[in-house]
Amino acid sequence: MLEVLAVLITGILAGLILKKYRGVIKWTEWLANISIYFLLFFLGVSVGVNKKIFQNLGSIGLLSLIITIFVVFGSVLTAYFVSKHILQIDNEK
Repeated sequence: MLEVLAVLITGILAGLILKKYRGVIKWTEWLANISIYFLLFFLGVSVGVNKKIFQNLGSIGLLSLIITIFVVFGSVLTAYFVSKHILQIDNEK
């Protein structure tokens, strides 16, 4: 866990230093998207290889869907609260 936190903090520091270069921003967005695609691919491979997960995909999938719906709803609600009350962003013109 400390390794993940150290990598995150290093990335934040690198972003603060490199934010003035527009080319870096486009490059990092592209690299982040490609990384997500690779992670999803290898997650799919690991699910396909593991017979136990594959056999229980129906019940695991339903639970995952329910959790995902609540997480998305909570994220949207939190973003709305932060934008209205903390950042004081008003979209009405």
